[in-house]
Amino acid sequence: LDLITDVSCACMPFDNVDPHLIKKPLRFDVNEIKWFIFFFGPISSIVDLSAFALLFYFIAPNAPFMGGTIGAYDYSWTLAAEGSVDAMRLLSFTAIFQTGFFIESLVTQNVVYLFLRTDKLPLIQSRPSLTFGFSIVVSVLLGFFVIYVPDVQNVFGFASNPDLPWAFIAILVGLLAAYLVFALIAKK
Repeated sequence: LDLITDVSCACMPFDNVDPHLIKKPLRFDVNEIKWFIFFFGPISSIVDLSAFALLFYFIAPNAPFMGGTIGAYDYSWTLAAEGSVDAMRLLSFTAIFQTGFFIESLVTQNVVYLFLRTDKLPLIQSRPSLTFGFSIVVSVLLGFFVIYVPDVQNVFGFASNPDLPWAFIAILVGLLAAYLVFALIAKK
């Protein structure tokens, strides 16, 4: 996750700065920073905990059973010998949960950069540089590549394509929208 997110972070120095922010030196206000930390930190945690709850209680338990292969490892021979279908379901649950939380973390981390980089309305009143914007798109697409390309997903033990329902991706878009609205409020 960090390596993929580093793609966009490495391009931050090449981003545009809003002209009004460089006309004169800005005053450093510790109270503004404290308010932002105490407001923004819990918002980030609430979004992550919401994703955890959705994955744990609704998505992973109701996803189709994956069978005997989790990532590059075939556990079916061990579990079949023990006769434990429940153990296979647990491995399936774990892979789906891990895959869902990976993509949620990656998408929210990258997209929130666009919202925190300016005090204006992102993408409308203030656009990132082509380099920074492109790096965010590449980073997010790389995350989806990792979870949806079979040979790559196997290396990391992610769930196979049909096991992470597209419903979760739709829910992720809703969580991301709420997160970004609160991020805009936190900046004010």
